[in-house]
Amino acid sequence: MSPWLLVVIYVLVLGAFVGLELIGKLPPTLHVPLISATSGAAAIVLIAPLELPAELSGLSTGLSGAAIGLAAMAAVGGISAASGLLGSGTKEPR
Repeated sequence: MSPWLLVVIYVLVLGAFVGLELIGKLPPTLHVPLISATSGAAAIVLIAPLELPAELSGLSTGLSGAAIGLAAMAAVGGISAASGLLGSGTKEPR
C-alpha cells in the first residue's frame, strides 16, 4: 500500500471519529445551523468539478460526475431537512 493511500485512509477515519464526537456533543438548538452549513459546503463542492479542465481521463470524468451527483444530493437533502426542522414547509389547516 502506498504511503499516500495510508494518509488518505488515516484522515478519513480521523475525520469520521471527530465528526461523530462533535455531533454527539452538539445541543439540539444548533442542529439546523449545522445542516445549513453542510449544505453550503456541498454547494461549494459542486463548483469544483465543473471548473476542471476538459482534457480529463475517463476515471477523472467519472469521479467528477460522482462528486457532482453526491454533492447535489447532499445540498438538496440538507436544505429540505433544515426547512423541515424549521417548519417552513406547508401545513394543512385542521
